[in-house]
Amino acid sequence: MCWVAVGAGHGGRGGRGTSVRRTGAPYGQLFDPMDRGCRGGHNSGGQGGSGGGVIFLEVTGSLQNDGEISVNGARGGNTAGGGSGGSINMKINLIKVR
Repeated sequence: MCWVAVGAGHGGRGGRGTSVRRTGAPYGQLFDPMDRGCRGGHNSGGQGGSGGGVIFLEVTGSLQNDGEISVNGARGGNTAGGGSGGSINMKINLIKVR
């Protein structure tokens, strides 16, 4: 899970470090995701990057996104893995366009 490996997993296996073969196991829900990302593990000195958060959007009208919606995990320090990304859950009322 979160603390086992160098690169944290979420939705897929975490990344592998250059000197460590273990990776973070996948976890989380495919539908209705609500899990935060996990901190990356450390090997011998650096601190693992923090995991991403959770964004839940429930929009009754329309949504215009002119930027980026992100829950990325942070980069790990020296000899440490990066944190896994979090979850984005969007429920948006789809309006038919004529």
